Amino acid sequence: MRKVWFLLAVLVIAASAREDDFSFVILSDRGSNPREGVYEAVVAQSLSEGADFYISVGDQIGGYTLDVDEIDAQWAEYFKIIEPVPVDVHLTPGNHDIWDDASLGRWREWTDRKPNYSFDYSGVHFVVLDTSRWYFTVNLPETTFAWLEDDLSSHDDARLTLVFTHKPLIYSTLAENEGDRLHKIFLEHGVDGVFTGHLHTYVFTEYDGIPYTTIGTSGGHIEEGDFFQYAVVKVSGDSYTVEIVPLDSEGR
Repeated sequence: MRKVWFLLAVLVIAASAREDDFSFVILSDRGSNPREGVYEAVVAQSLSEGADFYISVGDQIGGYTLDVDEIDAQWAEYFKIIEPVPVDVHLTPGNHDIWDDASLGRWREWTDRKPNYSFDYSGVHFVVLDTSRWYFTVNLPETTFAWLEDDLSSHDDARLTLVFTHKPLIYSTLAENEGDRLHKIFLEHGVDGVFTGHLHTYVFTEYDGIPYTTIGTSGGHIEEGDFFQYAVVKVSGDSYTVEIVPLDSEGR
């Protein structure tokens, strides 16, 4: 009888672990010279993943215009494209989304989000960090660092902490053997992974045990030899895997 109860307990624990598992899709750049119909095709293909939610690493629209009506039209077009997604889509601001005060206002209006925000899902903490208007870590506003420190300090008990930002600023710091203030904060608070876009090509690197993953374009301009893609992240327990999925391919 004791063995039976033990087996039942094991089954209950295993079932609970499975309930905590989830997956999400990462979409990447579209804004810069989007290829007609490609982002739409990426979204359509990704629906088969059955993800619990989506998150983009920025450059949803083309931007860089003084015409507010044109900005609104671009946002309306983007939200029409992602309308088929049946779950929440969390957006990261890119340089094509926010480039001045007017575009910041339109970002807030269309996304109902501040540029920096965070959310939690099944015990995992997700941080969306705005690097839209700055190309170097040293140029980020002090308010950004203060917000990040406060947010991470308030979620030190998360089972995983994942950061999403558009520009991979470490390529002008850590990759050049220089210190990076953001990376130091990530280390101090046990960040488990950083996801970026902007480069329109897939890149993976690791510094001090923190994986940095740049997702290639999901529909923007592309160089010869690259491929349109999205990512699927599967979270299980206190770990996760990342799969890069090419458009129109069974490989990943």
